[in-house]
Amino acid sequence: MILQLENLEAAYGMSQVLFGVNLDVREKQVTCLLGRNGVGKSTTIKTIMGVLKPRAGNIRYKGTEIGGMVPNKINRLGVAYVPQGRQVFPTLTVRENIIFGERKPKEKRTKVWTLDEIYELFPRLKERQNFMGDRISGGEQQMMVIARALMQNPDLLLLDEICEGLAPIVVQELAAVIPELCRQGVSVLLVEQSAKFALEVSSTCYIMEKGAVVHSDETKNISDEVFKKYMGT
Repeated sequence: MILQLENLEAAYGMSQVLFGVNLDVREKQVTCLLGRNGVGKSTTIKTIMGVLKPRAGNIRYKGTEIGGMVPNKINRLGVAYVPQGRQVFPTLTVRENIIFGERKPKEKRTKVWTLDEIYELFPRLKERQNFMGDRISGGEQQMMVIARALMQNPDLLLLDEICEGLAPIVVQELAAVIPELCRQGVSVLLVEQSAKFALEVSSTCYIMEKGAVVHSDETKNISDEVFKKYMGT
């Protein structure tokens, strides 16, 4: 396992949001965390990344406890984060937005991303590379921020609601890209509301409700009845 959460609790001030979350992310696989809006999915991913400090429990990355570390230290260990909402630098070109996050890994790794490989993964970004970051479509912006995260050369990529507000054709493009990242050696934890998207891209699925994981299994084994019960779909 590249990431393990054990009895993770987190809160915003006096308001507790996570109540003993247990979750594992396997290497070079897509693990999806599903749930309706407001159940604690984004809080989970923010706590992993150090944006929010855990109240209790453990977060182990490659066997090392990272709970409570600051985000930039977690990032240097090999974890990249694409937060909910497309965060672009409007005064930079698409190319500049992408390379802004470039970081050479300190340790030797099998995979080190180059700009050419990013453009091969996202051909439209190459076509738009000289456009300003806020002058491309929402789908292209989402590709751009994922590309920026990949230029940090992560072993683990945290993706929060990347399909939100995107056209179906763009969602399908992302559904093809995410498994390819695993083939390139990147492990992925994907937070999503879309059960359909999760079914397409993930190998393992966890479902949250009221701040806790209420069901988990290999994605192919989760029944329609379970999705309907917890997701309403």
